[in-house]
Amino acid sequence: IIPLHQELLDSLLSKFENWSDTQTIGDVFKPFLSAVIDPYKVYAINYHDCLIVWEDIRDKPGVKNFLESTYAKTTTSAGQLDIGAFLIKPIQRITRDYTMIFERLIKYTSEIHPDYLLLNKVMDELKHITSEINSATHDPSNLKYFGPGQEEEVYSP
Repeated sequence: IIPLHQELLDSLLSKFENWSDTQTIGDVFKPFLSAVIDPYKVYAINYHDCLIVWEDIRDKPGVKNFLESTYAKTTTSAGQLDIGAFLIKPIQRITRDYTMIFERLIKYTSEIHPDYLLLNKVMDELKHITSEINSATHDPSNLKYFGPGQEEEVYSP
């Protein structure tokens, strides 16, 4: 997931270096979204397993001591975040954060701007991806999928 986001960042920086009133960014996001749907679905499917593992190990002495020392260093303006809160962040990035960004971009982009239709296509793709990810996290038959050739169970609480 990280290399895909790095590639997105590099593409956007390149666009911004040559910015003009007719520049577009929708054309950068469309292939990015096509590339990230599968990794995010796999992450979403395995998210439940991660939570099960987390619940199983969170109160073990070594883990508890490590977390207590780490939590002291990771207090945010919203307070301390639990590991579960961090685990959901990648899913929220696509399903919530990108959606809100594109809603605003569409709202403030003129209908005659070259990017307007591209942004709407990206938004349609985001809705599709959100649906796919939500489906992956709610369909129990998907919960043991680890990707092609990785059917073995990694952890069994």
